[in-house]
Amino acid sequence: MKLLKLLSGILGLALVLSPLVLSQGAAAAELHIGVVNTRAIIESAPQSTQASEKIKQEFAPREAKLVEMKKALNLKQEKLVRETMTMSDSARRDMERDITGSQRELKSAIETFQEDLGQRRNEELKIIRDLAMKAVTSLAKAENFDLILSEENVLYMGDKVDITKKVVERMKDMKK
Repeated sequence: MKLLKLLSGILGLALVLSPLVLSQGAAAAELHIGVVNTRAIIESAPQSTQASEKIKQEFAPREAKLVEMKKALNLKQEKLVRETMTMSDSARRDMERDITGSQRELKSAIETFQEDLGQRRNEELKIIRDLAMKAVTSLAKAENFDLILSEENVLYMGDKVDITKKVVERMKDMKK
């Protein structure tokens, strides 16, 4: 008897809640969801190519100077190897000290160059990411998306929810 009452109570509750559950399912089916591949957006955006060229031109003189420093160091090392037998001990020690100093200077210059280059790339990347975010937001509003996710956080998606190409196209019309 108690079991019958319990089952009828559960059945009654199921009947009361079923319209709510079904309406939630219908609402979920109406969600407009998109997924973007942020890496692909950043790599494909025209602003990325522009930024790369800009940085390349900006750092070209410093890179050329590093190449010249390396050539000068190589010449000193070759001279030491070539003339070591005919040099006095003090001249050889002086040249070795000079080479060691040049090596330290080159190493320091390379490290500074790499740090500055990395910092500059990060600055440009931030600008491009901000622009991509504006493009995603603009697309979401224009096409009435309810939710846009990043591909890195999605385990599975169908092709129809991937809006990466649309975002890249929108970025082509945007200025940096």
